[in-house]
Amino acid sequence: VWHYDNSDYLMVSSQFNGIARTIDGGQSGGPATEGLVGEGPFITRLASSKSDNDLVYALTSLGVGRTDNFGEFWTMTYIDEPQWGFWSGMDIHVSIANPQNIIAGGSMDEESSIFVSTDGGLTFEATNNFDNLGYVTGLSSHPTLENTFFATFSIQNNAKVLRTDDLGQSWYDISGYSESSSSTGFPDVAVYDVLVMPYDTDIIWVATEIGIFESTDEGDSWNLLAGDFPAVSVWDMKIMDGMVVLATFGRGIWTATIPELASYEY
Repeated sequence: VWHYDNSDYLMVSSQFNGIARTIDGGQSGGPATEGLVGEGPFITRLASSKSDNDLVYALTSLGVGRTDNFGEFWTMTYIDEPQWGFWSGMDIHVSIANPQNIIAGGSMDEESSIFVSTDGGLTFEATNNFDNLGYVTGLSSHPTLENTFFATFSIQNNAKVLRTDDLGQSWYDISGYSESSSSTGFPDVAVYDVLVMPYDTDIIWVATEIGIFESTDEGDSWNLLAGDFPAVSVWDMKIMDGMVVLATFGRGIWTATIPELASYEY
């Protein structure tokens, strides 16, 4: 993650919360983990918001770490197992529409739940479960609706993309898995991220193991995205400078320039 007001401030992560930072554009730097307590996930994720550049979040086996000085020191919000559902691919995401709202979690099953904060990560409350869907593989938000989040899962013959419009009090499946297969054309593959287009929120992209699937009707139907993008595992999607930046597993980083995003500021 980077500091939007000062491009010399960068924070990077490797496995098991190997987090480091630089405040001089990479000329020097060092570990940035003081105050983080607990085991880090193998896939270490950082979450931040443009509206508060110094505030960054990370996950541990004991809960959510929060730094308000860009990694100089972290404080913990502790969440007890087994409800926390810690695993090596768990995720955390700051709402694009309201950075006080944050979603985090690792699993949705008989013991574990996804958690939501409405006070900038100072406290977290468990959401209600939709079903026993297992490990969470990605979390994301809506660009204009502050109470809307998405959670992705990758268990065969089960719901792949859940949506909540009330901060997790209720969820519904927009991938169409009312039975053991999708009624809306969504593939039965691993899923990692969701991106709602801010210029037309009926358009949703979902990053999957075999490329990007698109809905133009807010999830009522799905098709493989047209174009020359390869059938590759996509783990992350971000909007920046009029483009969607796509991080793949094995085929590098791609960009898709979309004219309607030219004036959009995250």
